[in-house]
Formats: sequence, structure tokens, C-alpha cells
Amino acid sequence: MNTRNREGRDVVIEAPVTFVDRVRSDGVIVRWESRHHRKHQKPAVGSTWWAPKARGWWIAILFAIGSLLFAIGSVPGYASAAGAVGDTVTYFVGSLFFTTASFLSYREAVDAAPGALNPAHRRFFVYQPRRIDWWATGVQLVGTLYFNV
Repeated sequence: MNTRNREGRDVVIEAPVTFVDRVRSDGVIVRWESRHHRKHQKPAVGSTWWAPKARGWWIAILFAIGSLLFAIGSVPGYASAAGAVGDTVTYFVGSLFFTTASFLSYREAVDAAPGALNPAHRRFFVYQPRRIDWWATGVQLVGTLYFNV
């Protein structure tokens, strides 16, 4: 989308992209999709019910534990049974699980970036505003940190 800024100059506003089309030297158009790249880095081997070496497994487990703690904290009568401090601790511990899972999700998105965007694969925080997965996981991470505060 093209628009003009206050000085009257043309400004291009682009949404974050989920794919990039490239033309190879032989003329063939190749599409790179961020979700496919992120989810298919290694072939799935064995059971996904018990896969503690997979980052995605930890993300799911941590989000599930955080959800369970939030659900327990919201049960009617739990606050009176556990006390105000116990209820607060339940929510706080749940938020720590959520924040950890959110950070792992963010790292999964960052590590799935093309090599040109993240050559070291070791930086914790990067700026990749043209990637929708970077935005989604980054906003979620900031939200979980804000909730903790």
C-alpha cells in the first residue's frame, strides 16, 4: 500500500510476509514459506507424546502446565481454600510456565529465519519486522513479560 507522509513523500506500507518468491537462475520460481520452514526442519522420528529433545514438545508441555495452573487458580472456592497468597502464587507460577514457553516459541521462530537474517543462530533477540511469525511470537513474549510484572 502506498501513501504519503507529512512531508508529501511516498511511503510504502508493507505487511509482514509469510512467504518469499524467488526466481532461480534457470527461471523456475521457488516459494519459501516461513511456517513450512519452521515446522519441517527435521523429520519427525518416533513418538510425539514423549519427545523431551524436541523444542516443540517443551513448548506444548509448558503451555499446558501454565494453563492448568491458571484453570486451578480460577476455580470457584480455590482462593478461599488456598488463601489469597496461595491463589496469587498459583497464578504467578503459571505465568512463569507461560513466559518460558513463549520464549521458546520466539526462539523457534527466530531460528527458522533464513540464514541471511540470522546467520549466527545464537542471538537471543533480533529485529525481523517483515516476518509474521516473528511478530506473533514477539508480541506474545512481551505480553507474558508484562503479565509477570
